[in-house]
Amino acid sequence: RMPLERAISDPHPGVRTAAAAALAALGDPAALPALSQRLAREPGTGVKAQIASAVASLTRLSTFQGVQFVVEIGSMRNATAVRGDALVGADGFHSAARHTLFGQDNPRFTGYIAWRGLIPIEKVPQGIAHYSAAWMGPAGQITLYPVHRGELLNFVGITLRDDWRVESWTVAGSRDECANDFKGWHPAILELIRNIDTPYKWGLFSRDPIPGWSQGRITLLGDACHSMLPFLGQGANIAVEDGFVLARCLDASPEDIPAAFARYEAARRPRATRVVLETLEQWKKVRHPDIGDPEKAPGYVEREWSPEKMKGRYDWIFEYDVATTPI
Repeated sequence: RMPLERAISDPHPGVRTAAAAALAALGDPAALPALSQRLAREPGTGVKAQIASAVASLTRLSTFQGVQFVVEIGSMRNATAVRGDALVGADGFHSAARHTLFGQDNPRFTGYIAWRGLIPIEKVPQGIAHYSAAWMGPAGQITLYPVHRGELLNFVGITLRDDWRVESWTVAGSRDECANDFKGWHPAILELIRNIDTPYKWGLFSRDPIPGWSQGRITLLGDACHSMLPFLGQGANIAVEDGFVLARCLDASPEDIPAAFARYEAARRPRATRVVLETLEQWKKVRHPDIGDPEKAPGYVEREWSPEKMKGRYDWIFEYDVATTPI
């Protein structure tokens, strides 16, 4: 609930750094170089940002004296070994850090894929341009909401499909393929799809909550430790919350990183786990057979998406305060 603009000027250096990262993540990717420069200027952090890099492998030298990991820059031949006092694995649902700590996971394909894309607001049909909305169908749903200062409309279309099982945010599809997956939907939806610049397709997999996030001087953050299905739209939000609370814990005990990571995990894991589990419950509602029944669908949607049900579904999420939650 703390506005990022206010958090940028927070007295805690860690909170300022987390806020700068969050603003970059929520804005244009071109903001990343500016974030790197900001971190370099931030007094007292000693942070050097290396952008456009991937963790190729992670080797723990000691959980008490430091962490060594290998960062791949361009190709394995250019990989550079980097030693640090601590490691925060915020490297997504295919996290190398998580695999190092807890071994391989067992993601389960849901039978659904998600299409994602952005539409310039001037190409959005009148009546839906400046509103958040959810469209329900017998084999999926579509969520729309404005982003980027209202200049773009975000499109997330989820549909039943068994032949695409690639778990990635960056695989491009085509407008024709996307439109075919939503054949028979409202003409306004098909018009939106025709105006998506580049539609991306993403196989939806579910994972069980993991039993821990931290070992010594290594911890996890975001999708690396609590990847979730998109049916509550909370993946990015919960990751930003992680960053703020982690910054507070490090500020509270900067000389004892393992203790700070343990406090962070104790403060955050129950909440993140609950969101993951509630997302699975929401998935059951989205694929309920009544949605495919023309007679039953209106009553089912009115009942499950009533204002009272929506408040119960979301209020506990939005009332959480990263600045005051106990650590």
